[in-house]
Amino acid sequence: MPQLFRLTADDAFFLHELSLSAGWSTTLEMWRLMLRLSLCSCYGHRSEDGTIISSSAIFKCDSLASLGMVLVRPDCRGRGLAREAVTRCLADAPRLPVMLIATEYGFPLYSKLGFKAVGQERRFTSASHTANISEPDGACRIESLEKSDFDGVCSLDEKSCGANRGEILAALAAQATKCLVLRRDSRVSGFGFCKEQAGICAIGPVTALNTEDAALLAARLISGFAVTQIDAPSGNDGLSEILTGWNFKVTESLPVMLLNAEALPGTRSNIFAIASRAFG
Repeated sequence: MPQLFRLTADDAFFLHELSLSAGWSTTLEMWRLMLRLSLCSCYGHRSEDGTIISSSAIFKCDSLASLGMVLVRPDCRGRGLAREAVTRCLADAPRLPVMLIATEYGFPLYSKLGFKAVGQERRFTSASHTANISEPDGACRIESLEKSDFDGVCSLDEKSCGANRGEILAALAAQATKCLVLRRDSRVSGFGFCKEQAGICAIGPVTALNTEDAALLAARLISGFAVTQIDAPSGNDGLSEILTGWNFKVTESLPVMLLNAEALPGTRSNIFAIASRAFG
């Protein structure tokens, strides 16, 4: 049995190779971002020649953890590597609710470990979208994120997801192609980021107090890009219908699972696009 190691940002290149072997599109830049977060613990196995053949990462916020990046090289599956790596991650968050977005390969393992399905995440993709939408009303302004907006963004995000994710949001904003805030009466009442990577513009997070404002942010974020994807949680069907009208199609639907709690915390109706499948 290969030995389990704690992995760091120094391992990012080899973890990127591992994700490519599994057909994932996670970039080297994203691996580095995740592994440099103080709230990230990442474990994996190495083969005798030092090659990383498995990984699992957990991101521990104050009241919620997210499990992700659970990977095993295809020719090494079926040996219990994922179970050992995931179990080690869970040991770092023994009392926290832990959420994850399960792949087809991971779902049986997570179920055996006690995770329960509590929703769905749907990936909407478009190569030729038409965002037909009215301009914001006079009380609403959409502008680029400024440093002075960040506290308001973090406050809205914490209310929505039930955990303080300021470190994650700061890291994502630093790498984003666009960061927008929506203000009503001079207060931040919505925000959205997007990042272009590997020829695809990935939208998320998008958080707002209603569907109309979320659609305004999404329309501004996708403007100027061709191939675009949005990972949207179930429960906000209004935006899903709007995206369908903009020529987006659901290309993947995965279960959201939860351990150590019956329901996800926060005002989830405010979350229209997740930050990433690793962070939720």
